[in-house]
Amino acid sequence: MKQVPALKIEDSNQPDQILTQSVAICTYLDQVHPENPLLGSCPLKRARIMEFVEIVNSGIHPIQNLPILNAVEKLKGDKVKWAQDVIVKGFETLESKLKWTYTNPESVKFCCGDTVTMADVFVIPQMFNADRFKVDMSRFPFLNTLRTNCMKLESFSLAAPNKQPDTKL
Repeated sequence: MKQVPALKIEDSNQPDQILTQSVAICTYLDQVHPENPLLGSCPLKRARIMEFVEIVNSGIHPIQNLPILNAVEKLKGDKVKWAQDVIVKGFETLESKLKWTYTNPESVKFCCGDTVTMADVFVIPQMFNADRFKVDMSRFPFLNTLRTNCMKLESFSLAAPNKQPDTKL
């Protein structure tokens, strides 16, 4: 299938299934593992979580993805500058959402409260892209605190790009 991400679902009662696309995978995991909700149960909180998800999923990630960067370069554009601009614009929006929720950077735990949600799962990987493209992160103290908190968790630290066997850094 050659799509990342992909989730193989094995069930002895039916043929194996493959899910692709981050939102679909996270939604599935949220439903089959209600003990660790990624979306929360309150409708307003779910909507807030999806705001963060969509900022990344629609506004940052696809616009600075490899095929787009290669197209920018083919058109004689500066793909690093392009990626930086896209990431900064998206991070300004994310930072403003965190500022609206929290009084100061030190009070940030996770994007939408005291537990990890789908919002965190989407935001943190983009911070690795910011590192890759040398974005000045000093402008984003709320996001930096979020990253510090998430990276203390084994699930995030083990998912870091430098921990993946196929990553070329």
